[in-house]
Amino acid sequence: MLDAIDLTHLTGWRLRALIEVFLSTGIRVSEALSLKRQQFDSGAKEAEIIGKGKRKRTVFFSQRCRSWVKQYLDRRSMIMRRSL
Repeated sequence: MLDAIDLTHLTGWRLRALIEVFLSTGIRVSEALSLKRQQFDSGAKEAEIIGKGKRKRTVFFSQRCRSWVKQYLDRRSMIMRRSL
């Protein structure tokens, strides 16, 4: 499934990073959307999220997950700089 993602476009990199987050942490879509970029820029290996029922819990990012998210964020920044 992961090999089927088209990495020739930024949307493919975004999808791969998102799937890696899901696989690494088991979080829900709404929880993933609440993550902040600073958590990945700082190299954090974990994050505290608020899940169903407003319960706080800690999720952990695997090295592979952090690597894919960093690659996606780097590519996105590069494309944004070029478009200015």
